[in-house]
Amino acid sequence: MERFAQDRLREPDLVALCVGLFDGIAANLDAIDRQLADAAENWRLPRMAAVDRNILRMGAYELLFTPETPPSVALNEAIELARRYGSADSPSFVNGVLDRLASGGQKSES
Repeated sequence: MERFAQDRLREPDLVALCVGLFDGIAANLDAIDRQLADAAENWRLPRMAAVDRNILRMGAYELLFTPETPPSVALNEAIELARRYGSADSPSFVNGVLDRLASGGQKSES
C-alpha cells in the first residue's frame, strides 16, 4: 500500500496521510461497518455501491477515530469524493449517512 501511495502521490505528507487513513480503516473496519450499518437506514453495506461504501468508510473513520479532523471537514471531503467518483445520487446519500453518524454520538477513543 505504501509503495502504491508513493508512486501516485510523491509528497511525503500526502503518502503518510494516505497510509494512515488506510491503516486506520483496516484496523477499525468492524467497528466502522457496525456504525455505518446503524446510520444507513434501510441499507445494508453489501447492497451499497462499492464507491459509496468505501467513501463512507473513510468519512466514518475520520468522524469516529480522528479527533483532530473537524466533523465538517470530514463530511465535506466525503461529499466531494462522492461527487467526483460516485453516481449522481452519491453525494446526497453519503451526506445523509455521515450526517446521521456524526449527530448520533461522540468520537470514539482509538
